[in-house]
Amino acid sequence: MPPTLGTAMRCITSEPVPPPNQLDEVCAKQLEWLKELAPRAKRMLALSSGQAAAEEDVRSGIRTAARTYGVTLIDALADTPGKLAEAAALCASERCDALLVMLDPTLSSFREEVIAMAARLRIPAAYPGCISRL
Repeated sequence: MPPTLGTAMRCITSEPVPPPNQLDEVCAKQLEWLKELAPRAKRMLALSSGQAAAEEDVRSGIRTAARTYGVTLIDALADTPGKLAEAAALCASERCDALLVMLDPTLSSFREEVIAMAARLRIPAAYPGCISRL
């Protein structure tokens, strides 16, 4: 990650994608970390490419966790770096307090651009395995 972004990150050990029956736990933990980082966050952009094999399971887990934490999720899709501008505009227009990047191999392929988007929006973000605060 470029040092110019100025983000503070806490990462957990990278592990393989969990089986579908554990996705709810992984999603809940990711949202829990983000709530610890930004306890006042009530509106979060949930970003994915929409192309992951486990998309439905991941979104279901995130929605369940969001209800538990009283968070409203704003769904956004970006399957290319060029579509991140649309996601950022949606985040701004919906007044999102945080960014939740879902477990998605396509997004992982342009992770630096996603991190840069969160930095430009100046909002805390949670990525699979990491959280960051600006």
